[in-house]
Amino acid sequence: FQAKYMDPRSGDAANGWHIYNAEKEFARQGISSAWRVTRINENYSLSDTYPALLGVPAEVTDAELPAIAEFRSRHRLPVLAWFNRRNHATITRCSQPRTGVLGNRSTEDERLISIIRKLAVAAERIHIVDARPMRNAVANQAKGFGYESESAYEPCKVEFLGIHNIH
Repeated sequence: FQAKYMDPRSGDAANGWHIYNAEKEFARQGISSAWRVTRINENYSLSDTYPALLGVPAEVTDAELPAIAEFRSRHRLPVLAWFNRRNHATITRCSQPRTGVLGNRSTEDERLISIIRKLAVAAERIHIVDARPMRNAVANQAKGFGYESESAYEPCKVEFLGIHNIH
């Protein structure tokens, strides 16, 4: 996000961090009552790289979110980024899971992904898109990370985009 912003109409400078309002943005997108905005990260203690307000399914409580965050790199749990008001399809973003070489799993994380899939009216399965090359995702298993297993997140399709050096 742009930290400094110049309004082209007025020429006024503004702090970009104060322009974006998550609640207004989700309202603009028309998120359904099946989603809610949580303030659990208001002091950035859940994930220091995520915004203060997060969009999550209403069915998931704030008490469940820390366990889900613990299973993800940098505690970047799956959160709402975009909502389609016609068919309730979403783009949710997160970081790689901590599956490791043993294929660790998180029932809380799997439940959240299952809820997200069910909230999309027309979704028969969820598409998990990993921007990295598959080779990098597999190599990260040795560091305790990895990628989602299609069998753990059924029904889903994991797709790798093959983008190198995305950081």
